[in-house]
Amino acid sequence: MWFFSGMVMMYVGFPSLTHIEQFDGLPTLQAKQIRHPVSALIQHQVEESHIEQLKLTTVLNRPVYLL
Repeated sequence: MWFFSGMVMMYVGFPSLTHIEQFDGLPTLQAKQIRHPVSALIQHQVEESHIEQLKLTTVLNRPVYLL
């Protein structure tokens, strides 16, 4: 039985969520809680480093930028 379940797992994809379904599970972002605009973050970056990706999300119900 273990062998056959392994064969099935090789050909059947794992369930996944769409981007909309992922966002539905997140808490609502309160814009009034954002204290630092993105422009302030970019100005404080060291010249040698560059931002490849910027995300705004919540951690412990507080807005957080992920660089």
